[in-house]
Amino acid sequence: MLNRKEQVVTYRVDGWLDCGKPETILETNQYLLKKFPINKKSELYHKYSFVGKNCQISNSIIGEFTSIGNNCTIINSVINNSIIENNSYIENSVIKDSIIGENVIVKNNAQILNLGDYSEC
Repeated sequence: MLNRKEQVVTYRVDGWLDCGKPETILETNQYLLKKFPINKKSELYHKYSFVGKNCQISNSIIGEFTSIGNNCTIINSVINNSIIENNSYIENSVIKDSIIGENVIVKNNAQILNLGDYSEC
């Protein structure tokens, strides 16, 4: 956000969400995509999804509440309610309720994953 020169502000809120838990990170992603929808709904991308720059997506469905970082390749896959970070490669997989780090390679029918940077499965 700072690189795009967007304004960052703080708000006082009641309650606490543990940002160290994957399910809380996914809930926050859902909230932001609902509040600030990026894509117009199409056959390939759900309205509440985000696809970064320089992504190659073929024969795939980017479902609801999915954020995909820059320079990702998605082939023959379905992704829903997940976060895929920059420079990751996903092929022949159904990814749901997952967080995939940067520079990750996912192949061969992987389904629900939480993978750190530079992982391969």
